[in-house]
Amino acid sequence: MTSTVPNLGPDRVSLGVTPTLWWNDDFPLIDIGIPFEQCVSEMALAGFQGCSIGHK
Repeated sequence: MTSTVPNLGPDRVSLGVTPTLWWNDDFPLIDIGIPFEQCVSEMALAGFQGCSIGHK
């Protein structure tokens, strides 16, 4: 049985993204060298409109 939640459509749900998916802000020594500009470019290409900035 499936049910839907009233008033919970795509126009009411937001997804977020963080640069941590591209590098590890907690342990900078294991950073693989992805520049911040590449990170936000790839986020935009994926359809995200904003993000946190992390330490870069």
